[in-house]
Amino acid sequence: MVRQVREARAAANHNGSGPIGNRNHKDGTTKITKTTKTTRGLCDLRGLCGFYPRGLCGSVFVVQGLRGQPKVISAIELSSDIGLIALGLLTTNVLLGLLLSVGYNPVRRWPRRRVKLFTVHNWTGYTALAAASLHPIVILFSATAGFGLRDIVWPIWSPSQPVENTIGAVGLYLVAFAVLTSYFRHVFGFHRWKQLHYTTYAAAVAFFIHSLLTDPQLKNRPVDWIDAEKLFVEVCMLLVAGGTIWRVLHARRLRHRAQVGT
Repeated sequence: MVRQVREARAAANHNGSGPIGNRNHKDGTTKITKTTKTTRGLCDLRGLCGFYPRGLCGSVFVVQGLRGQPKVISAIELSSDIGLIALGLLTTNVLLGLLLSVGYNPVRRWPRRRVKLFTVHNWTGYTALAAASLHPIVILFSATAGFGLRDIVWPIWSPSQPVENTIGAVGLYLVAFAVLTSYFRHVFGFHRWKQLHYTTYAAAVAFFIHSLLTDPQLKNRPVDWIDAEKLFVEVCMLLVAGGTIWRVLHARRLRHRAQVGT
């Protein structure tokens, strides 16, 4: 495995995307003895003083492939993948929340097993927040994106697609607000917390807009609506929209039955 990682790093060096002539240190870092122009620029820009964690070669990462082979991907690609994971988790969280709102019982219905939906709902929210937070942070390791910490916190002045990135940042802050208020829901009371929790839908809308309009490579390319990543976003959006419509219709049916019964 060590040999495979070395070969992957050598391939990155050959392509001009990673350091050349590395020497391992006892503290688990790698000293750059000879760098390319791109890597040196990243070092100067990020203030890393010539040291990189193992597995990071300039602006690329060495990760485990599907068949156990090392795979070299850029920081921008890794950030895009993490963003899709966050979107999938948020979609799952919203759908579980809709089921909880109607008192769905997994014992009486599918999967006919004792599943703690509320616990799963909470943890999908926590992991979605973690993934959504990591999504922009990874871009800081890119030598080509040119993003700084200010561009991550408030990307209205970001070097690429500032409007789309700002919408994504708003979605991230809304998710953080929903998670924090849920954690301290006993402080607000159930009724007030339920009102605050509707921000989850606003966060989902912001995430969908950000994911649909943003170029995954940060090159301001036109939106490819049938791209695999965009199709995934569109499917998630349709699931949330369909679940929301079902929830509204279900509430209307309940109110109608109550009126007929009285």
